Amino acid sequence: MKRLIVAVLIAAGAAISVRAAEPDTSGLDIIKVRKNFYMIGGAGGNIGVQIGSDGIVLVNTGVAAASDKVLTALKSLTDLPIRYIINTDAGADFVGGNEKLAKAGYTIFTNALGNAGFANSMTSGGAASILAHDSVLTRMSKAECAACAGGMPRRVEIAARGLLSFMSHPL
Repeated sequence: MKRLIVAVLIAAGAAISVRAAEPDTSGLDIIKVRKNFYMIGGAGGNIGVQIGSDGIVLVNTGVAAASDKVLTALKSLTDLPIRYIINTDAGADFVGGNEKLAKAGYTIFTNALGNAGFANSMTSGGAASILAHDSVLTRMSKAECAACAGGMPRRVEIAARGLLSFMSHPL
């Protein structure tokens, strides 16, 4: 009986030490939903992550305070840049990280005409594009949305129904 108890304690200790050796995910949960699609939890609202050959599409960005952790989590998944951010709600736990995560990414548009001023005004200075439905932009534009200040959507979807796609994948 003593041997059984000792064996159980040794096994439990080994399991704890193996668990401690796992990489630190900064308190965020990264869940693989399907091939090239992940969910990051623990950054305020949940964040959808689609990874394609040209970069990352994020659905929501979490709270501003978790932006560095989200960037670390994204780097653990891929070295590709953030290309698009899609906001589904105007709450701080959905849009708080817009500004920092957009600036960490790059626009998918290029400056083929050589007009840097035009390209910068159309793409937030080369940052990832932020998209939202008109109703979300309306709520983000109100004064009570302090989290929205630096990360307003540049493109708004007004149609009641429509299919937005990225790299031939529906979003």
